[in-house]
Amino acid sequence: MGLKKIHHIKATEHLTISLVIAVIVYFLSAFLFDGLLSRLMLSWITFCAIQTAISWLVFAKSSATQTHQHASIEDGGRAITFLIVILATFAGMMAVFILLVKTDHGSKQWVEVLLGMLGMFLSWILVHTSYTSRYAHLYYGTKAGKLLKGLVFPGDEEPDFIDFAYHSFVIGMTFQVSDIDITSKRMRRLTLGHSLISFVFNTCIVALTISAVAGLFG
Repeated sequence: MGLKKIHHIKATEHLTISLVIAVIVYFLSAFLFDGLLSRLMLSWITFCAIQTAISWLVFAKSSATQTHQHASIEDGGRAITFLIVILATFAGMMAVFILLVKTDHGSKQWVEVLLGMLGMFLSWILVHTSYTSRYAHLYYGTKAGKLLKGLVFPGDEEPDFIDFAYHSFVIGMTFQVSDIDITSKRMRRLTLGHSLISFVFNTCIVALTISAVAGLFG
């Protein structure tokens, strides 16, 4: 699939592709794992990896102009898809938690812990990747023929996807903005929600990591 075609994939199509492949992996994983949770985790990892890979393929190859074109496309399912991905990510984190604590500490299998840790890491990446697209979509949205923007980036160049990724992942790691100013109520609300989700998510990651280490060596 060429980059031009990827640029024109709608958010709902992107989601569907990831879901279909994840379901296929779930059924094929029956040959590798007996446990339901391990199979679900492998399919969740697949979903996260495909969602993230397609997004970052577009991010890495997009100029500011291409970012504008891609992010400003009126896709009615974009906001719904964003919410589905965020909710699904928290469901994935719950599955990670169950996988890591479902057995006695001394009997945990390395493969289960590795699946859980990988699922946790990819869930974190997916959340902030999804917010990257959301920030770009809101920034390059229009109202009465004018760009909505809402973020002020240093320098004179228009931002591309990597600039929005920088904003998103800084919030994801520090729960605050860096050198980018927020100038609209809509962006402030989105950033507030993102910061709160990041705080909860990172707290869960610390707790699950401690649980995993205790399970392996306890």
